[in-house]
Amino acid sequence: WWRWGTRDEASLHVSNVDHEGHAAGTLPIDPREPVDVDSHSWRNYVHAAYKGVFLHYWRRQQKQRQEKQQQQKEQAAGAGAGEEPPAKKAKADDEASAPAAAAAA
Repeated sequence: WWRWGTRDEASLHVSNVDHEGHAAGTLPIDPREPVDVDSHSWRNYVHAAYKGVFLHYWRRQQKQRQEKQQQQKEQAAGAGAGEEPPAKKAKADDEASAPAAAAAA
């Protein structure tokens, strides 16, 4: 089980449901902190997993930012070539279809 520290603390508090032989402890919140490989403890596995999950989500976020930037560049290049940006084009299409929808009603 996990017990998260308060936001102003600089460490993550962890404890194991099997208290015998598995002492509770703290881990640094900063994922750049190295795992203490000199002492063999179950907390090292938790720390390594924490670092791995953090890295996974950090990489995913970076990839999403890069994809968004690429889309914005492509949209800007398309708008610069005489095309309307997609938002303006969609608004113009909606305005053009509004009179036809009103006449049909």
